[in-house]
Amino acid sequence: MKFESPCRRALTPLLGSVILFAVLLVPGIPNAQGNQQVTSFRQQAAGIDFYVETRGSGPDIVLVPSGQGDSQTYDFLAVELARDYTVITFDMPGFSRSGPPPSWDNMSAAMLGNQVAALVKSLGIDEATFYGSSSGGVVVLALVADHPELVRNAIVHEPAIVNDYAQSPYMMPFTQFLPSVVKAGAEKAGSFAEAERIAMTTDDNISKPEKLQELGEEYLERRAQNRKVWYDRYLYPDIPCCTRVFYAEELRQAPVTVTVGLQSSGWTTAGHIRLAQRGGLNLVWVPAKHFAYVSIPEVVAEIVRNSEAALLN
Repeated sequence: MKFESPCRRALTPLLGSVILFAVLLVPGIPNAQGNQQVTSFRQQAAGIDFYVETRGSGPDIVLVPSGQGDSQTYDFLAVELARDYTVITFDMPGFSRSGPPPSWDNMSAAMLGNQVAALVKSLGIDEATFYGSSSGGVVVLALVADHPELVRNAIVHEPAIVNDYAQSPYMMPFTQFLPSVVKAGAEKAGSFAEAERIAMTTDDNISKPEKLQELGEEYLERRAQNRKVWYDRYLYPDIPCCTRVFYAEELRQAPVTVTVGLQSSGWTTAGHIRLAQRGGLNLVWVPAKHFAYVSIPEVVAEIVRNSEAALLN
């Protein structure tokens, strides 16, 4: 496979059109070896005005955001990976700096996978490694199932396949439990945005919540505003983005590694183990919770490198 610079790919008017182009320097991110050049631009694909960032050089790796929707959550991991890869990140449709999809109907895993596949193809990328966590992991699995020709390798951290969760802690289906908890949290906090700000300071799902503050106030505000979009479009009424069940024959169309946090809740962990067993997938335990790529990015990057090296053996 021939590797071109991200700038050249972005400016190639084959399948997408670039509207805005900028070069940024990102200082101060932990573990960075000096400043890294980040190219940011807008890209049209699947009728969506995507905000995209690229950095590094080498084989392409695409980081798919989770329910927070903002690509900057991956900054810590992107810094680690950019030493060996061309890292592509983007804001999910309707979140942060990306425009909404043409229609909000049927925001299923298949639909989201199709949108991401269209974006990747519009950038002139024929094959890539994909990483995703939570609902972003579900999107990566949809790419494996529906667009295997694009997937060189896939790594998913605790993909939120809700039908693999036997039940919630309150003995109700997870499709009812999570939307109700998110709505109740917003009512208690006074708004969805304030509930997200509170969540970003707790250690319920992240081992080191203070690291999120390092990403800056603009990021924190975008993410706070994203919570209402997440609830309205991705969660309510029955988590349409994450109800797909992936079968063994779909999961085996590309190499897939599942990572699970040793500090995560047991009732969700059981679902991730069930997924790995069903597909015969590689299962790796990590010393973290749901946001492993924020709290231990260097460990996650090493897992990515090891899974890539295994393809050569």
